[in-house]
Formats: sequence, structure tokens, C-alpha cells
Amino acid sequence: MSPDGEYAAVEISSRRGVGTYVLDVPAEEILTRIDGRPTGWHPNGRQFLVVRSVDGHDQVFLHNARVGSEAQLTSGTHHNRDASYSPDGSKIVFSSNRNGRFNLYVMDARGGAAQRITRSEANDLSPSWSGDGYVYFASDREVAAADRRNIWRVQPRI
Repeated sequence: MSPDGEYAAVEISSRRGVGTYVLDVPAEEILTRIDGRPTGWHPNGRQFLVVRSVDGHDQVFLHNARVGSEAQLTSGTHHNRDASYSPDGSKIVFSSNRNGRFNLYVMDARGGAAQRITRSEANDLSPSWSGDGYVYFASDREVAAADRRNIWRVQPRI
């Protein structure tokens, strides 16, 4: 649900794969269907981040709910996923395995170069930017089983 309650991005899995339906809530109508998983709304409520596969690798896209336009923000032969906006909407944080394991990266919300903000031999996943300036995330650091995660936080210096 967008922060202003005007739009909803609903993920639905089917034989066609994972798709997201964008809904105009007040009008009670479906605006469009896009491929991929929604991961985070911009604070302005008009756009959100979507992750979908491109040539077998997850990539982050910016989707404008109001006009239906889309822009690819990440690329490469690695996975980029779990994207989330900063509280002011100027940056995004996401997980990427571009250096082997999943670590966290921050980039301008319009795209561009990404800055690595965690350096771990573990997997750092599912980041979420909080109003306190920290990015909270799940990590398998310091756990005995690979399927267990603890919550960590980092304050990006960008």
C-alpha cells in the first residue's frame, strides 16, 4: 500500500511466474500488471521498487504507479534484490552478491553507482531503512545454522 493510500501493489504467483498488480484504491480498478515482486514504496506514494529477473539475474526497477513508466536501476551478472527507500526517498538500499556473498549497497534513487555499506562473509539480506537513520537487515552472521538469521543494523555514511 502506498503511503498515501492511493495505490496498492499486490504480488500474485501463478504459472506465468510472479506478477504485481497495481491498483488504484479509490477507483477500485486495476491499472496494470507488471512482472516481478514489489519491495518498497517511495515516500511520495507515486512510485515503488520492483525486483525481477533479467537474463537470470534479479535486478531492481523503479515503477511509477501513476503513469506506468519504468526504469531499470541495477544491472550486471549478479543478483540485486530486497530494495528499500531512505526516509526522504533520495536513496535506496539493496542486497547484492556482486562480491560473492550478499552485502548491502546504497545508491541514488534515480540510479547510478552503488556504494557498499556492509563487508561481511555472511549474507546480509532484506534491508529496511528506518527513520532513525539506520538500515536494519537480516544476516546469518554469528549463527550456527545457515537457515537462521539475526537482525543487525548499520548507519550508512553517505
